[in-house]
Amino acid sequence: MLKPVDWSVVVAGRWNRAILTPAGIRERIHKEAAEVPLMIEVPIDLLAPPKVGFGGVSIVADWNKLVIVPDSPCWALLKKSADLACNALRALPQTPLQAVGINLAFTSRDPLESLNPFIQNPHDPLFSDIGLKAESKTVVRSMLWKSGRVNLTISRRTNVEGEVDADKVGFNLEQTSEKIEDHEKWLLMPFSDIQQITCHSQRRTSQFGNIGW
Repeated sequence: MLKPVDWSVVVAGRWNRAILTPAGIRERIHKEAAEVPLMIEVPIDLLAPPKVGFGGVSIVADWNKLVIVPDSPCWALLKKSADLACNALRALPQTPLQAVGINLAFTSRDPLESLNPFIQNPHDPLFSDIGLKAESKTVVRSMLWKSGRVNLTISRRTNVEGEVDADKVGFNLEQTSEKIEDHEKWLLMPFSDIQQITCHSQRRTSQFGNIGW
């Protein structure tokens, strides 16, 4: 069964970390009062920005991107992450923007036969015949969708015995733009559209095995 992992919203741009301190994130993105407590994780590498947790999501404001990660990969918190990204765009409208992405991944520790047609390559024996064993296999497709694209990644990792260690299907819904209104429109798209893409709707999920929520 595929289980959701690594969901996030990323807005690439030149963000002002001097403004988006933990207090700035609380005030400008979460719209909360100063007395509201935050969960702050400071990295060992002091050059890296802190991770600010509150309300079921964690936010990292770096110089070149704003990353918002749900504490658990679910649609409600992903939608909240997209709304918070919109708050950041409106709070700092002068931020030079590059791209916005909504990321979802699904993984399984058991091999999924339904992924074999995507992962297996008829040229694999050319390498195995000379003693080279594939440790991992990855297939990537970039497909135009709406005003952006869907980057689909299907990967399989094996252990030293050649047994499947993990299968993973990842979706990056990306739009490249310098306009704040384009970013907001992408982030506020109906999540039913995203569900249709990532789940292939209820009647098509058999292509990727059963997706667990």
